Amino acid sequence: MTPQMTETNLVDLDINEISSQLKAFNTQPLITRKCVVALNSLMLLHTKEELKESHLNSFFTRILKSFQSKERYLKFMTHLVIQKIGKDCSDSFLSISSLLKDLTDKNYKESALKALFSVIPDQMLNDYKPVLMQGYVSRNEEVENISSCIYYSLLKKNMVNDWIVSPSSEKSLIKMALNFEIKKNDKNFLSSMLNNPLKDAKGVFVVKVGFFLYSKDKRKDEFIREALKLKFNQEMIFVEACKQLLNLEDEDILKFLTIALDSLKSLLKSKNTIIKFTSIKLLNQLAKKFPQHCEVLSEEVEELINDKNKNINIIATTTILLIGGEESASRLITKISNVFSTLSDSYKTFLVEAVTKLLKKFKSKKSEFVSFYKTALEEKSSFEFKVFLLKCIKEVMASNRESFLKLLSFYIEDSLNYKITILVLGILSEEIPMLLDEKISKNYLIDNFLIHIFNRLILENNHVRIAALECLTNISKYIDFIQTDVINLLNKYSKDDALKDISLFLLQTYEIKGEELSSTELKNLGIKREEVNKLIKECRIDLSERNSDLKVSLRKTIFTDFIDLTFFLENNLSGILIKEGVFSLAIFLQETKKEFEFSFDNLKVGNKREFNLKIQNYDLQIDSTNLQFNEVINVNSVIDYVLCPENDFSEVERETVSLDPFRITFMDYFIPSFAKNDLLFSSSSSFILDSVDLNDSLQRILKILNLQLITQNEENNEIKCVVEGNYDDNLIRVCVELWKKDTVQMNLDVFSNKEFLSESVIKLFE
Repeated sequence: MTPQMTETNLVDLDINEISSQLKAFNTQPLITRKCVVALNSLMLLHTKEELKESHLNSFFTRILKSFQSKERYLKFMTHLVIQKIGKDCSDSFLSISSLLKDLTDKNYKESALKALFSVIPDQMLNDYKPVLMQGYVSRNEEVENISSCIYYSLLKKNMVNDWIVSPSSEKSLIKMALNFEIKKNDKNFLSSMLNNPLKDAKGVFVVKVGFFLYSKDKRKDEFIREALKLKFNQEMIFVEACKQLLNLEDEDILKFLTIALDSLKSLLKSKNTIIKFTSIKLLNQLAKKFPQHCEVLSEEVEELINDKNKNINIIATTTILLIGGEESASRLITKISNVFSTLSDSYKTFLVEAVTKLLKKFKSKKSEFVSFYKTALEEKSSFEFKVFLLKCIKEVMASNRESFLKLLSFYIEDSLNYKITILVLGILSEEIPMLLDEKISKNYLIDNFLIHIFNRLILENNHVRIAALECLTNISKYIDFIQTDVINLLNKYSKDDALKDISLFLLQTYEIKGEELSSTELKNLGIKREEVNKLIKECRIDLSERNSDLKVSLRKTIFTDFIDLTFFLENNLSGILIKEGVFSLAIFLQETKKEFEFSFDNLKVGNKREFNLKIQNYDLQIDSTNLQFNEVINVNSVIDYVLCPENDFSEVERETVSLDPFRITFMDYFIPSFAKNDLLFSSSSSFILDSVDLNDSLQRILKILNLQLITQNEENNEIKCVVEGNYDDNLIRVCVELWKKDTVQMNLDVFSNKEFLSESVIKLFE
């Protein structure tokens, strides 16, 4: 049995003390106890800090002397240490001959095998394939499993893809996982794996295979539906299926959500604490994405709020905050405020996140929400949690700006962390000027906000004083009655060594309001303007045909000032090497064409290449602040490549593949979000699509729109869904209806608050 190392009775030692302990290997005969203590100390240090390679090489040379010992425990420990530090030590190959010798001893075969393949250089793996394969077919179950695990690990790292090994007929879990890696490009073989019974850990792995196949072909959804149906004594299978479901795209989750919720309803009533905890956690994750759909389980969740298990209690509370009604949410906020101090930061984060979403939903309860944030802010918590809390407060600031600012202003009088005080001052600097639109008296402004900021100049360290000075300066530009006082302060502190630089800078820029700082003025001040680009959204598109030999996909990321196009190439040809190739791209503007080329080589099966192209909006003649709603830019691409067998470079073949074109349109700048109900203008149109697959057609439509998916229903060979989004003050809602009649047919209803906008969306599909 391999020994287990532990930190028990070990103390932290530095590198010199470790070196001294390892001198035990210089004494002959070796004293096992001293050598084992030295090895344990080395492993403890190695796990806590990164050691120089020169030190590791020196230590490794000493450790090799343990191979002279016949003590089994010391030999096991040596194998274990080699396994852990071998990859970080360039001299580890020196142990190969000794480990090969230990492989011949049945007592050490398992541990020696693991140690050996942790030190073999990558370029020498093929030379030691027979050693691993011998273990792979061994009659010793332990040796066979270890060999399978090593082979599996190498396959996962794409290091031995050229090894031709037949899949095992055995049904053990490790052999099933290994078969999956060996035959993951053989869909027929993987489909046959789904015939294994759905029970125990092997059934869990079969579920993973089923979802993998679904990711490759959305038509293969029968297995997914079956796995999500809760059957007697199959809770583990359902839990894995639900976890895999959460990794899918939102539109795919909605296809199976009703089935999953039906199964969760039963699990939430389980008497088994572990099952209850798992089910409420899964529901919580679903509720974050689809709160309206999960409302059907509100009754079951409310019953868990009083559960004796604290973990179940907390997650049930956050879940009901997401899916419950206004009154139940109000009752819960009062309840959790009373127990907030007893919770860990992770649960506090859960609750704050849920309450923040709730405030956006139930604005009539804003005073109760402010009380909750006050409790959360005043409780002792970590710096990271306080930063997260301030971020959430800023998100909902507009719902009750005056109360939130009053809360933050009083809070900085007794903040326990100066860094948090600085962050709060930054928020006050931005938000207090916005109060001027409301009728607030001069004395009220001073007593509730300004006095607390002025106090920071007297009572705090220099970091906070600088932040307070910047805060007051910015506020004074919008409030006339404190301008003279602030300018006098700046003149006073310009003679203070600690505040001199910032005071002079603020005086120099005092007449310029933040929004008026042009790039020229910043340049004159000797300041380089930071480039700030807001992420709008991301879209993923498959450019190659399904099951193509060379898979090409695109990640299109839209920012306010530029578009980031990242292309991914993956070789799916087993045993074939793409020796070299050129990926060409042509972007067609109104009257011009821009061309780009990327070269690549040595693309092995399963390996990927990534190409990135960052294009500024002005190069595409796009103004993201003033879009033209007829803007469409077409992009074509082609790949020219040379391929050959991996082991024979002389037999080459050249191929050219034209990829599916894609477009950059005004829709790329619409942010996925919930639209208002009062969308008065509409346009409708029907289309016959060049497809016979409903789900495939839906995916293509959703990728063109790339908006917030609101609902999706599928029944009787018909799919209906609704998506929404906004750009500036332009709101749209698109209702998509797909049905099959020989080919797929589609009806689009587009609603908007601008008449021309509905028509523009329809034209995208014509």
